[in-house]
Amino acid sequence: MNGNAHFPSPVPDLDEVRDALEDYSLKLAAARKRGGPEQTALKDKSRLVLEELLKRLAFYVSTTAAGDLSVLLSSGFRPTGLPVGGLPPSAVTRVILRDGRQVGQLSLSFDPVKHALFYQYRYGLREEGEAEPAWGEELMTTSSRGNVIAPVQEGRRYYAQVRAVNGYGQSPWSDPVSMMAR
Repeated sequence: MNGNAHFPSPVPDLDEVRDALEDYSLKLAAARKRGGPEQTALKDKSRLVLEELLKRLAFYVSTTAAGDLSVLLSSGFRPTGLPVGGLPPSAVTRVILRDGRQVGQLSLSFDPVKHALFYQYRYGLREEGEAEPAWGEELMTTSSRGNVIAPVQEGRRYYAQVRAVNGYGQSPWSDPVSMMAR
């Protein structure tokens, strides 16, 4: 991806990914050579760091390519599947908003949609007398489980919506779901 005009500022930085790959390679070699529990634990920890960086880089590539297959392929990444049928994805269903793992958080989950490249979600508060919540910025995710909404204020009712996106467009927003933050 170095020098690729389609991806001018990769997130995370490619040097960071390269360093994590080198660190993992060294720790993998040490674990294979010595095979002790400490070397194995260090290798596993290094692998998790590398995996997280690669996921973030793949997300950057996917969102920057915005469904353009030639742009995606120019990154060196290969798609796991191509959009089919020339149609936008179907609507997101079973949207669930629940308490997060930590105080001041909510967790958003929903059923995955076939042929979706990623999802957009938004959340906000609805003031008394308002018909529609005041939506915040649209956030992106590739996961349909455990998306964190934070910070939230205890005693306030939060609303959330989700839509799926592929190379042919986006689904309509889901029906809003809501939950009182605790």
